[in-house]
Amino acid sequence: MKTPPDDSRHQLLGISPNSNRHFIVPLILIAFIAAGGNHTGGAVALSDTRTKTDIVPVGAATNGQPLYQYRYIGSEIVFEGVMAQDVLQHSPEAVITLPEGIMMVDYGMLGLRLRVVG
Repeated sequence: MKTPPDDSRHQLLGISPNSNRHFIVPLILIAFIAAGGNHTGGAVALSDTRTKTDIVPVGAATNGQPLYQYRYIGSEIVFEGVMAQDVLQHSPEAVITLPEGIMMVDYGMLGLRLRVVG
């Protein structure tokens, strides 16, 4: 999966490419807080490629969705999960679009879990 150019991702997130300030981590926390109240019992997480870096394809889930390992911009933690852009093609009902256009995925609707792998 192609990672968007840094300038456009930083602009979308409202931070300077040269800034030491990283605002994506608070967005991740908001996503996990939202997960506690969703109707499917699964996590709702930021899954937009524009919020991620170091994206590496690692296979496919049992439901056929491509799986990736990645870091969120500004974080050193490696996750394994899906990309909203992929999910939108196969299960659009599992994608939530925030007002800014950033997409989240309801992992419970996919029968999947977002995993921390490193």
